[in-house]
Amino acid sequence: MNERRGKTRRTVAGDQYVRVQQHSHSGQFQETVARVLDVSDGGMRIEMQSRPQAGTRLFVSGAVLEDGRRTDFSRWCEVVWSKSLGQGSFAVGLQAGAAQTGQTGGAAVATSDAPDYYEAMQLSSKADPDTIHRVYRLLAQRYHPDNPETGSSALFRELNEAYHTLSDPERRTAYDLRWQASKQLRWKIFERPESQFGLEGEKAKRGGILAVLYNKRLREPAQPAVTMRQFEDLLGCPLDHLEFALWYLREKGWIQRGDSGRYTITLAGVEQSENAGVRIEPAMPLLPAAA
Repeated sequence: MNERRGKTRRTVAGDQYVRVQQHSHSGQFQETVARVLDVSDGGMRIEMQSRPQAGTRLFVSGAVLEDGRRTDFSRWCEVVWSKSLGQGSFAVGLQAGAAQTGQTGGAAVATSDAPDYYEAMQLSSKADPDTIHRVYRLLAQRYHPDNPETGSSALFRELNEAYHTLSDPERRTAYDLRWQASKQLRWKIFERPESQFGLEGEKAKRGGILAVLYNKRLREPAQPAVTMRQFEDLLGCPLDHLEFALWYLREKGWIQRGDSGRYTITLAGVEQSENAGVRIEPAMPLLPAAA
């Protein structure tokens, strides 16, 4: 939002935060958390610990609560101005742009069957360009149709599509936004906000939490914990609507909360998930972010 253009600003209640991502020169996202100062139809003002230059494009995601109404904000914004607030913090004015490539009515469009290029290349979503190139050469030899033992035309074609996208910084930036939205859509458990309430809604929340934690433990045993914010993003449910479900699962002994406030699934929770027919997500990245 640009103060000089006379936009009508609306204050927000209490401390509310959004995530701010900026694509670095190395081809990766740099992410930070910013406090929302106020919003308008054209953007918002945020408080950051760094001072981006005017014209910088940032991807802002999160939810803003105004007058009891929750508005999801997920789009590219341009830095219009910034000024120091003292003590190492800065007020930054943002002009909102389009939500994402491929959209309807300003809302990001994501489909759960979108191609997962990171899975195709067996990569972490944080993989650097050198790792992407190294893994491509390795897999290209494996999947090339001329390889009599492991060759596959379909896998080789998918690998090339993935490589051409992830090796190009601009293409990767656009793809990452769609990929993240698709990842969230796979876990979304409520089609309508009102369906979050009631007995069936609570059961769905508990099932969703267990499914997320089960898959996190299965795919990333060294880092099996999930934060409250991650639950909100993946399940598409506000944090305050998850409190009862988390309390229930803790009392059952199916999940546990660590000192850092992150949640992990217990052995009893794994057994409960499998008895209930937990949905197992496709394999997570097999290779580290860097060589």
